[in-house]
Amino acid sequence: MRILLVEDEERMAQALCEILRQENYEADHCGDGVNGQYTIETGVYDVVILDVMLPGKNGFDITKEVRKKGIRTLGRRNIHSPDGTLTFGDIFLNPGASSLSSGENNVRLSEKELRILEYLISNQGQILTREQIARTGSG
Repeated sequence: MRILLVEDEERMAQALCEILRQENYEADHCGDGVNGQYTIETGVYDVVILDVMLPGKNGFDITKEVRKKGIRTLGRRNIHSPDGTLTFGDIFLNPGASSLSSGENNVRLSEKELRILEYLISNQGQILTREQIARTGSG
């Protein structure tokens, strides 16, 4: 899976890209909105992780413009399995066991990590602000 990260905070971008690569994803990075939009429009990506507050052009404007150009965006889909597990691609979040798994990898999560991931997976396809995510984690 090929992922584009559009994030202007260099240290955060480097850390996220490294984590994604360790999980065997191809991860590319753009540090501003103008280059990010160009890369979205000209590249072939399965997923784009897009910051909102970017130099050059903000994430909201980028999203609106790429949708106008017919670039498909993630829509809502059924993410809950009968046992309460949430899914995102090949990632499974089990709130009852406070665990996250992908393939043979399984990680136990803190309460804060669980709340944040549950919120993100439950809001797939939505634009979420850093503040919304932070409020979820401080729950």
